[in-house]
Amino acid sequence: MTHNYNYEVEFLKELLPVQPPYIGILGPKKKLERILDELEESGTTITQRNLEAIHGPVGLDIGSETSEEIALAIAAEIKAVFSERNGYPLKYKTTVIHST
Repeated sequence: MTHNYNYEVEFLKELLPVQPPYIGILGPKKKLERILDELEESGTTITQRNLEAIHGPVGLDIGSETSEEIALAIAAEIKAVFSERNGYPLKYKTTVIHST
């Protein structure tokens, strides 16, 4: 997050064609929707793969308030995405945690 909406729009415009596996967007969902609408209106193609990679608002819902807690929520989401997991509590897992 740059605290400059126009920079964020341009940054995402440049990043989408690269197709990274994870893109995190800070801020409210309405802001992300506005950015995506603006990009499409300006001729940027947003693929389904792009949409699947974009996580906004970024982070897992763990009740974060402080900067440190927000960073933890973001890091946890990135780990879950790259591990192809959903961040669901292990308490509810009905199979073994680690496969051998």
